[in-house]
Amino acid sequence: MLGNFDGMRVLLTSDLGKAGQSAFLARHPDLRADIVVAGLPTAGEPLATAWLDVLRPKWIVITDSEFPVTRRAARELRERLQRTRATVLFTRQAGAVTLSIRDGEWQVNTAREVNATE
Repeated sequence: MLGNFDGMRVLLTSDLGKAGQSAFLARHPDLRADIVVAGLPTAGEPLATAWLDVLRPKWIVITDSEFPVTRRAARELRERLQRTRATVLFTRQAGAVTLSIRDGEWQVNTAREVNATE
């Protein structure tokens, strides 16, 4: 789901895997997003590097969880996303994440205090 909220483009990808990401890009080759919220697909990893190169997000939120263990973002994924230019949050660490968008600016609040990676 892609939306434009007061000038900010937000993309919610649920648990879209690499094949789904490729199909989405084929239909929307000029896709951009300021904020991307992604779940963890059952197979593969979310937000392939090629997809991130096209999207160029400023913020990435990965919806992983403490329990069950199978829904945790792998170390390799965390490290790969942290090498991007985006600020990255993982809900397993941050708890609930609230995005407020107004007048072309956004504010991110988390249930737990975390150091978002940039």
